[in-house]
Amino acid sequence: MIKTLLITNIPAPYTVDFFNELGKKVELTVLFEGETSKERNAHWYSEKVCNFTCFYLDKQAKNAVKNFLNENYDIIIVGNYSSPVGRKSIRYMKKKKLPFYIHVDGGIINNDSWLKFKIKKYFLSAAAGFFSSGEQTNKYIEHYCNNPKILTYPFTSVRKSAFCDTTLLHEQKAKLRNGDIYKEEFVALFVGQFIHRKGLDILIEAAKLIRHDIGVYCLGGRPSEELIAQVNEANLKNVHFLDFIPPEKVLTEMRLADVLVFPTRYDIWGLVVNEALSQGTPVISTDKSVAALELIKNNYNGKIIKSENAKELAEALNCVFSNVNALNEMSSRCVESVSDYSIENMAEIYYNNILKFIESRKISIK
Repeated sequence: MIKTLLITNIPAPYTVDFFNELGKKVELTVLFEGETSKERNAHWYSEKVCNFTCFYLDKQAKNAVKNFLNENYDIIIVGNYSSPVGRKSIRYMKKKKLPFYIHVDGGIINNDSWLKFKIKKYFLSAAAGFFSSGEQTNKYIEHYCNNPKILTYPFTSVRKSAFCDTTLLHEQKAKLRNGDIYKEEFVALFVGQFIHRKGLDILIEAAKLIRHDIGVYCLGGRPSEELIAQVNEANLKNVHFLDFIPPEKVLTEMRLADVLVFPTRYDIWGLVVNEALSQGTPVISTDKSVAALELIKNNYNGKIIKSENAKELAEALNCVFSNVNALNEMSSRCVESVSDYSIENMAEIYYNNILKFIESRKISIK
């Protein structure tokens, strides 16, 4: 089997799930920077390692990364190129002239300062090639590198078995929803961390302008005092906060929602987009989510709006719920639109990309 080393940040459930699948095809060793993140609920870490070997760098000796890099791997992949560990690894491999590849889940081109641009270019351009999540990410890589070697893969967090096999129409969803939780006729669901970057405050502003039969349900934890005050000051009766639930139950709530709302200010991907579409639920997202730009077609399986625009978000919600037949049609197209985005297919294509990169390196040496 191909001896593979992958360096990344933390063991997120979807990451571990992917590594377990990829580990069936290669001899995989993963170096995690740490075991947890302060931003995440402790219950979020639920997946178990079964098909790969892992080490946590926060528990290793100071030179642990160098020790691993000096071992004889067929391919080395860096997934945390912007972190101190990732950059240290890249500098070392560049110095030793060790070929390596960078895994990029997504990226949005910003107006970087001259210095920031040079730093990104220095680290990214050192790679022999890239594993990219799609066309939007390709543009990001090409912004910093000249003629990079890029192979794409479908980035996701959903297994084939978790895809919704029968699309529910609005009428069916309304009957199946828990009436003690969901009060309104229509449900617009937000799923994610209650942090500024996710744009929940913008969604609350938009709720002031939407019909009263549309309920806005925010799933992900305990709201801040600022968010509660924002709801109370506007006397919004159709905005509700739902506490954190285990990841395996989130897909069920997505399936029963009429739409998923993702008002993010910035997400280099945004896996909730994949997850909602896999459950037959259309998505209204901003143009600052790479997943939305890759997966959503306006009025086909959702809508894309400008970020930080509460009025446009409200108009999108009112529009979607003004025509139930059109809403049901969008729902019927969601699952098919992400049919290639399963963990199993992700691992298969990623493995094929590993083979292609290794073969291309052998050819170039000859």
